[in-house]
Amino acid sequence: MTTTAWPDPSSDCLQQARNGDRDAASRILEMYRGQLKRVVAARLDSRLAARLDPSDVVHDVMMTACHSLPSWIGKQKAVYACLHRLTRDRISALYREHVTLQKRSVNREAVAFDEFADDSVMLLCQRLGANVETPSQAAVKRESQTLVREALSQLRVSDREVLVMRTLEGTPANEVAQILGVSEAAVHMRQMRALDKMRVLLGKLQYRQVGARHGS
Repeated sequence: MTTTAWPDPSSDCLQQARNGDRDAASRILEMYRGQLKRVVAARLDSRLAARLDPSDVVHDVMMTACHSLPSWIGKQKAVYACLHRLTRDRISALYREHVTLQKRSVNREAVAFDEFADDSVMLLCQRLGANVETPSQAAVKRESQTLVREALSQLRVSDREVLVMRTLEGTPANEVAQILGVSEAAVHMRQMRALDKMRVLLGKLQYRQVGARHGS
């Protein structure tokens, strides 16, 4: 996956956006639309996906970002890192509005790991070698998704975010580094650590599940 190129600092478009030109800001933000759609698609679980179009979520983020872009440019902030944060915040707000509040729950930790699309969770299952050899069987799919979601909930937040951004969103390591404020080497290290931890957790959860089935 290629990294979105940031406009040349000397470009007229960038200078115009910094001076408050909305059209110039929109042209710059449009460069990131595809990446943001992948973020939204990865993080909208089935309950939100049934009600919301990812394109509408991205549009809302773009509208908010259009007002903030001149400030980001002036402060030399990483634009995609800012957009990614806005997108995550928007999804979390939608999740609380449409799902969590309906359950009369404000468990923010649940929001952190439950707001992933089913297809994204299955992709992670396959990456981890979880039991998804027969994906046509709905029961097996649901079981695998449940185990992966539970394992995700037990990861450290920083490791979970790296895993999600790299594996599910397809975000390049250099952009993950900008988002988290760490080095690329640290991103790769966290990704490997998260994958290893997930495999260990899944093994324990599957062992516990087998034991429960046999009444042990």
